[in-house]
Amino acid sequence: MNRTGVFIGGLTLIVIFIVCPIKNAMAETSRSIPIEIEVPQFINFQALQSSFMLEFPGFHQGLASNTESVGYFIAANHVMRDRSLVEVLLPSEIPGIRLEAKFDRYDNQIDGSSLIASSAGFSKISTRPVAMADKKKNKKKRKNQLYGNLWLQYRALASRDLEAGDRAAVLSVTFSDE
Repeated sequence: MNRTGVFIGGLTLIVIFIVCPIKNAMAETSRSIPIEIEVPQFINFQALQSSFMLEFPGFHQGLASNTESVGYFIAANHVMRDRSLVEVLLPSEIPGIRLEAKFDRYDNQIDGSSLIASSAGFSKISTRPVAMADKKKNKKKRKNQLYGNLWLQYRALASRDLEAGDRAAVLSVTFSDE
């Protein structure tokens, strides 16, 4: 019995010496393969609500409607333009009513650039694009990235005495980059 134990131990020792030198003698080679990873320019601009309503407290000239705040989600990874990034436009005038908008705030969700008001206070929305937001660069990093919610406020002013009834319009809000 003692002999069998010695024999098995000897086989184990032989196997180790035979396997190990072969494993260590294996040659390794490698090749460098260049790869390219493309990250496309990305812009996502969405309204956080589909419509809103402005109501006048009366019908007299000079009255102002309620003010509505509307949010827009913006995600962009290569914003090169600095001025007039967000513009509003009313394709056709509403008789007797002056529609106005102003930059409310931008809730930045990353450490990127942010948006600031193009002008102070309310601006008349007309059939020509009116700038609402400019880019404020983050000097540290992600200076060309935006990711957050932009809030614009809207109101209407009666430019004359108004007849009773509902009026509808389609407002165009555009995020532009060069």
